[in-house]
Amino acid sequence: MLGSRFLQEELLAKKSDHSYWALLRDHSQYRRLYIARTVSLLGDWFNLLALLTLLRLTTDNTGSVVGGLFIMKLLPTFLLGPIAGVVADRYSRVKVMMWSDLARFFLTALYFTVPLLSGGHLIAIYLLTGLHAGASAFFEPARTATLPNLLPTHMIVRANALGAMTWSGIYALGAAIGGVVNEFAGWQMTLMIDASSFLFSAYMVGRIVVSQRKPQPDTESTGKMAEAIEYMRREPKVLFTVLLKSGWCIAGAIQLVLTLYGTHVFNYGGKPDFGVAMLFVCRALGTAIGPIIGRRLTREEPRSMLRLVILSFFVSAGFYGLFGLAQTVWQAYACVFIAHMGGSIIWVFSTVLLQWRVEDRYRGRVFATELGLATLLISISTWTVGAINDSGFPLQRLPGMLGWLLLLSGVTFTLWHLIGARQGRFGHGDGTPGGR
Repeated sequence: MLGSRFLQEELLAKKSDHSYWALLRDHSQYRRLYIARTVSLLGDWFNLLALLTLLRLTTDNTGSVVGGLFIMKLLPTFLLGPIAGVVADRYSRVKVMMWSDLARFFLTALYFTVPLLSGGHLIAIYLLTGLHAGASAFFEPARTATLPNLLPTHMIVRANALGAMTWSGIYALGAAIGGVVNEFAGWQMTLMIDASSFLFSAYMVGRIVVSQRKPQPDTESTGKMAEAIEYMRREPKVLFTVLLKSGWCIAGAIQLVLTLYGTHVFNYGGKPDFGVAMLFVCRALGTAIGPIIGRRLTREEPRSMLRLVILSFFVSAGFYGLFGLAQTVWQAYACVFIAHMGGSIIWVFSTVLLQWRVEDRYRGRVFATELGLATLLISISTWTVGAINDSGFPLQRLPGMLGWLLLLSGVTFTLWHLIGARQGRFGHGDGTPGGR
């Protein structure tokens, strides 16, 4: 069924315009979702830079304190993932995204009250950050699950590649512009821009019209998280693909490591905001280029995509290790750039493979599970590395440690794939998770 539908759409794809502009021009509902997410992403990076400044002004700003901020931005996604997945599959995904945006607007406004407190600034920042992340936890599963309902199957890779490029461009733009705004206009103006982005996103999302999803025969069982877990257990190729992001996120403390490097090592003579921003820009550029190159190398063929995903673990591991040995800022920038080309391929291609394979009735819960596990591992990685850094462990050895973890992930997925394919557990005779 899926294969015949895909073949029909492949024939259509050969006749269509393959440009990213055509994707936005010809699909108005997708365009609205794309614009909403783009503006919201810009606000996210402004938010991070503003909060890092607020931490410096109101706390002792140790590695553990900064790591705690990253954990509070991530952990709610894991804790609320099961609920968010059920909500995305049971209710209107458009309304879920809209209410998520409005909640984040309100919570962002509350950050302005933190300096007015007589004490407990760190607790207040962490609490608001956790609530903000909790609201965000409902947006992304609903958005990812909605995408296949807005586009033909043959455009899914292109849409996800465009999303990754945009994420990266906004990451770089947000880090660069946000750093300037933060430096010269203050964290208050930076947060005002962040709050405005959520209002605009809510407006754009509210204009999206999604075709009615097919009713399920058992409406009482549909929406239970246990049903989705059983589905993943029955489909080894889906479970394999769900865990690919987790394999990457075992080294998720890299954001903390880049922050520490920009603050203490490559800080341009005492300008930590600029040092951090530049490393983030290099990460973003690598993330933008990775899926473009990957799409050309694999020609959107599932088995080739999977091979490149597994290879990317080894590439990223190697360049994380080299980053820790970098003697100049340009060597460091090159290592971060290449490492995150690999990371982006893992992230984008695993998403595409799931969107191709997972049935719509399970999609919200499967993506919530995937994202929840990934953010849990990022949180654990970040907390652990923050504690190790505060114990006096040399900062320059942290990237190499993360590289070894990625190497372990690469070896694990390679062996799992080879054994699963040999035993025929992945189906279709090719062992390809997410196979069409």
